[in-house]
Amino acid sequence: MQDIAKELPFSDIEAKFKEFQDYRTILDEFGLSYTDDEYYWQVGEVEAPQGWILHLSAVRTQIADLFRLVIPELVSEDVPFRIVKDNEVAKLMMYANLGVGKLGKIMAVYPKEHTDIVLLAHKLVTLTKEFRGPAILTDRHLGGTVYTRYGSYKGIRNKDNPADLNRYIYSPSGELVPDEYLIPFAVPPHLTWPFEAITDPLPPPLPKLWNNAYKPLFVVRQNVKGMVVRGIYMKSFLNVKYCIIKEGKMGMWEDEWGRDIQDRLQWQYDLCNDLSNDIPFPKIFDLFKMNGDMYLAMEYVKGKSLEEIVVATYSGLSWSELPKSSKLTLIDYLVRIVAIIKKFHERGYVHRDINGHNFLIDKKNNIKLIDVELAYSIKDNRPDPAFKYGSDGFVSPQQDRHQVPTVHEDIYALGGLISFVLTGLHPNKYNKLVSAYTKEHFLALNDDEELAALVAQTQLFDINERPSIDTLLAELNRFNTKVKAQKDFPKIKVGKLDDAAIGTLINNGLEALGTEKYIEPNAKWHSPIVVNDAALGVPQMERTYIAGVYNGMAGTSYFVSLASALGYDISNLKKVYGNCIEYLTKKYLRDKKELSPGIYEGWGGLAVTILQGVNSELLPGDDENGNMIGNAFANVAGGMDLGTGLAGQGIALLLCGEALGMEAIYPILTHYTEAILDAQQPDGAWLGAAGSPYENIKHPGLAVGTGGILIYLMGYAKQFPDEKVTAAIKKGLDWMIKQAKKEKNVYTWKLSKEPTQPDRYSRDIGAPGIALTFIYAYHHFKDPLYKEVATGTLLGINEQPCLVDFTLTTGLAGLGDVYLEAAKVFGESIWQERADWIAHFFKHTQVKHMDGSKYWIPLVNPDSPAELMTGFSGIMYFLLKYQHPDKLAHLFLP
Repeated sequence: MQDIAKELPFSDIEAKFKEFQDYRTILDEFGLSYTDDEYYWQVGEVEAPQGWILHLSAVRTQIADLFRLVIPELVSEDVPFRIVKDNEVAKLMMYANLGVGKLGKIMAVYPKEHTDIVLLAHKLVTLTKEFRGPAILTDRHLGGTVYTRYGSYKGIRNKDNPADLNRYIYSPSGELVPDEYLIPFAVPPHLTWPFEAITDPLPPPLPKLWNNAYKPLFVVRQNVKGMVVRGIYMKSFLNVKYCIIKEGKMGMWEDEWGRDIQDRLQWQYDLCNDLSNDIPFPKIFDLFKMNGDMYLAMEYVKGKSLEEIVVATYSGLSWSELPKSSKLTLIDYLVRIVAIIKKFHERGYVHRDINGHNFLIDKKNNIKLIDVELAYSIKDNRPDPAFKYGSDGFVSPQQDRHQVPTVHEDIYALGGLISFVLTGLHPNKYNKLVSAYTKEHFLALNDDEELAALVAQTQLFDINERPSIDTLLAELNRFNTKVKAQKDFPKIKVGKLDDAAIGTLINNGLEALGTEKYIEPNAKWHSPIVVNDAALGVPQMERTYIAGVYNGMAGTSYFVSLASALGYDISNLKKVYGNCIEYLTKKYLRDKKELSPGIYEGWGGLAVTILQGVNSELLPGDDENGNMIGNAFANVAGGMDLGTGLAGQGIALLLCGEALGMEAIYPILTHYTEAILDAQQPDGAWLGAAGSPYENIKHPGLAVGTGGILIYLMGYAKQFPDEKVTAAIKKGLDWMIKQAKKEKNVYTWKLSKEPTQPDRYSRDIGAPGIALTFIYAYHHFKDPLYKEVATGTLLGINEQPCLVDFTLTTGLAGLGDVYLEAAKVFGESIWQERADWIAHFFKHTQVKHMDGSKYWIPLVNPDSPAELMTGFSGIMYFLLKYQHPDKLAHLFLP
């Protein structure tokens, strides 16, 4: 067996792994025929529906050799098998990005009925005994890199539900049941373990006392790389203390050079021991192995990460709004961290993973460095080469290109950390490709010119132009002295963003919507879904088609048609827009595939989207589209709320009233309204929808509670005046007012047991949406009390918020939308000024992708969604309304 990680120079290995390797070329070498089977090439016909499967694992440096060694044996035995398609798919499997069920399974063998499965397994174990590979967690290890489980051969699907992607097998009674991927492996209860001659069905249990010194208590975090366990270190009878034990599973997280997570744990152990007298690490106790897995035991430090402290300190505030004491505390953390990294450099090391998560603040306010496995020793050139990766937003271009590490990579990362700590915004949320952007971003949130210039200098591409660590320390100390002496911290002044700047931002976003990042090869907008395996903490990015306006293609299409109607060039998006509308109308409106009736995720939203397309002259105003709009209201929603229930469905129907005719829709709307009035509680509120987090809860929120229902009723009463409806509206408003607490001229709302950021900033479930209800009420009734409640609620929100969440539904775009509505209805400059702050915030947080496209990262995940309510189309909607406040009514409201 040849292991290229040992045979080739490092530079050649990296180049080799960057080459695309299609493993069917190996099948061609043996003259084998094969078929395409999703992530695999299949050789031979798999006949049985289910049975014992033999899976083979291998690190990527050994995959080709393993195939060449094993395939002749399988061909001679006439056994069908599948091999992973190429090295890119193999990489995804090794990191569990295709799901834990496929982790490590680079080859699958399907014994036939006549095959001696035990003999075959024994041969494969013998052939693979010199190979290495990640553990296959769903299977029992037989030996070598061979694993087995009982499961589906052919992948039987649920014909009654095409959306169900689960595989099925037959139970002993002949019924189809899901093929469950159990972790840890267990023999199905109706089967006998056939490999008794090779190994027992279950591995030997771990001892109760690990390495004769550690008693595990509970799992803190589970991951495919290995778990993190809280335990007790029992050094002696009188020397007992809490500890943390990090597990490194055999073969996991293997890189191009054949090094896995265990090599990283070994390096962390060696490094911490070398630096323990100079650097504040948690004390390292031990490094040991059990059953092939490695364990690093260390002191348990009770505390919070710097990231947690920064997020909790800001809690939506901007730098100028923080108390002086909080400012000084944050600066002090930075000064001490930079001093620690300076000591790191003096000892001949580069940290290479500086970020808010890797500094722990204990109960005595001491700083501890954790997770230093990416560090590199300049003096010893170890590890050679340095381990790859780092933290998004903190990785320098040189580290990203895997160049030989220098201290300048840490300067780059420290610049990102300083920006994060002193602005409250993560560095992956703004453009770092040009240092001027970084300076402008910093000044938009912290107006210290000297510090902004220095942070910008840390981000320069040329490492020789970055400042020294002593310069960073001196500048932080200067800033600390300045803040200590400062008595007042005035708000950052912003004016109205001009039309040209807004137009540039929107055009950039529209152009991004046409790039490959947001459309599938068949040119439709798809939605990213991050699926986290609850047991193993593996984030898996999936992309799928979602219909609704809330987080699907209808919402993106709706925004594009609005932009077109207001004069923006969408020529690059017309094909995608047309494909999406065709997909939506065919699948849901013509073929009547299952979809809820409501406005956010259902037929109501689709109807509004088609209507806007007609109004924007992107779709023909013919009978077919008119009929589809009308047919969208054939079913009736079950709940009452705006997001998923009758209120939202009623709003959608009101918005379609001009197209369908108000007289024609009056009976339907009356039916909705009577059902809503019947559901009103004696105190004036409504209960949350069944099956939702707000079931049987009286909540005043816009999308989930009484607020949105009242807005629908006001829209209905505007078209069809009715004393009974008016009385219900006022009763509901009275109930809402009673839920508020008034102090001076500020109204606050207790929306959950413990105050949360969405309570304060969310349009859909928080205070801004409640304010919107009273803005509508004032506009409808002209009662000054309703204006008082609306303005008092908005005054309870800080003037210049800095949020990670940019979205319409729970973030800054939705808050800005409410401010624009308040400015329009009340005619007061304060609300326009607050909207100005948000517009400028978005100006400085548009990022540039490597393909040249520019967009926003609206949430924590750097994979930016394009959707309307949960993605960056919502940011563009706010900017569009900011530019044309009199031409756009409030989104999805009558």
